[in-house]
Parts: sequence; C-alpha cells; structure tokens
Amino acid sequence: MVAGLALGSTACSKSDSRGSAPTTTTPEEARTTPAKVAASLGSINVTASKFAAAVGQDKAEAQDLLDQIEPTWYKIEGTVKANDEDAYIAFEDAFAVLSKANDKGDAALAAEAAHDVATATAAYLQAYPG
Repeated sequence: MVAGLALGSTACSKSDSRGSAPTTTTPEEARTTPAKVAASLGSINVTASKFAAAVGQDKAEAQDLLDQIEPTWYKIEGTVKANDEDAYIAFEDAFAVLSKANDKGDAALAAEAAHDVATATAAYLQAYPG
C-alpha cells in the first residue's frame, strides 16, 4: 500500500516491468501507513507549537521550524487527503496561515494557526488512529 513518496515539488518517477514510460506520483497521490501518518502529524504538531513560540522572537529559528513542516507533510498528505479531504484542507489552510504569520512576524496569528494544526491533528487521529 505504500507508494513512492515525493519530497518537495519534485515528483518520483517509476517505470513498470514492461519498460513503459515513467509515471509520476505527486505528494497528493502518495500513500503511507497509518502509523507513519500519526507519527508525522505528531511531529508537525510539535514543530508548529515551537514555531508559534519563536515567531516575533527569533526570525531565523521561526523560519527553520516552518521549513521543517513541509517535507514532513509531503510524505503523508496523500494519505490524509484520501482518508479525509476536509482534514487535508484544514491542514493546508493552517500551514498557509503559519507562513503568513511568519512573514508578518505575528505571534498571535502563529499561535492561532498552531492551535488549528493541533485541532486538525487531534480530529484526524481520532478518526484514523495510527
């Protein structure tokens, strides 16, 4: 059930045994195990919380923490989207607000977005425990 995982905006290519043209797997198409999703969401949740504490205090640390979320998310987003599109949208929206908070140096907005990540994580893991 685990497909090739794409990192960043680069997609993985694979060919079948007949030598046909490679196919592309986007992060939204990749699937992984419930345990991997649960662990990754836990990591994202902790990182978002640390990020919220750093925004407005330490710009370099905040950016470093924000940069850690995307590669972790890419590995699991396809599974989240396949299981619960509303949760997928909630995460994507929260990540966009995290980025906006970082750009503005807005600690209150960062805290709100980190709370949204925590809420989405709890709801998703209740429905799809790892």
